[in-house]
Amino acid sequence: MSEANARNVLVLGASGLIGRFVTDDLRQRGFAATGVARKFFAGQRISALDLEMPCCCSAQGFVAAPRPAIVLMVVALLMLDNR
Repeated sequence: MSEANARNVLVLGASGLIGRFVTDDLRQRGFAATGVARKFFAGQRISALDLEMPCCCSAQGFVAAPRPAIVLMVVALLMLDNR
């Protein structure tokens, strides 16, 4: 693994509270952080590296290029009980 590739990070769940903070912090520290979420609101899409991935898409395309050295999964699933 090259040193440049070692700084590539894929952040799944980048539109959430923790995911957005982690993605922004990594970028400030010089990492090439790619943020992935099902949907970003207009104010959340900060970089061209912020990618939307609808549920029906495969994650393989995001992992293939640029190949991340680290994948962070900061995804939260909310279950609402309608009873």
